[in-house]
Amino acid sequence: MKKSCGGVILRVARRIGVIILILILPILSVSCYYGAKPYIDTVDKICEDYAIEPELALAVCKAESNFNTNVVSRAGAIGIMQILPSTALWICELRNMEYKEEYLYRAEFNIELGVWYLSYLSYFEDRNWQLAAYNAGEGTVKNWQKQGINLENIPYSETRSYIDKVNKYYDIFKKRNFFN
Repeated sequence: MKKSCGGVILRVARRIGVIILILILPILSVSCYYGAKPYIDTVDKICEDYAIEPELALAVCKAESNFNTNVVSRAGAIGIMQILPSTALWICELRNMEYKEEYLYRAEFNIELGVWYLSYLSYFEDRNWQLAAYNAGEGTVKNWQKQGINLENIPYSETRSYIDKVNKYYDIFKKRNFFN
């Protein structure tokens, strides 16, 4: 029986994809470790205060900024956990903290606000909805839920990708056992 050329190409492509994935995963794991290393103690201490898994906070840092404290997004989010100045002001007012926008470039301050916000969003109960709210906004996610939209049908492709990315990094950080 003659095999189709397309079928053979597809099988070869799948094998190559698996090989590439096997080669890339250790590199990704190492890049996660070295990026996270300067922040491990800070993240651990802050996460303990807010009952957030430190691996989740590191995964958000990796996905949001690749551990870059000076990055500013197109939307204006700043720092390692990409906090919008308006969100930072709101958090600081709630918590009676001094706020200046330049503080968002300080890793410890930014992580404190980001982890607090993750803790605040934990009322969503499902971590994926919590991450969706961190990325797309709390009000947006509440509206999706009211409309009966499930995670697989989130209208923002960026948010769906974000959830997948954070979960991938979370798994890597869990396997590295930084906090055990």
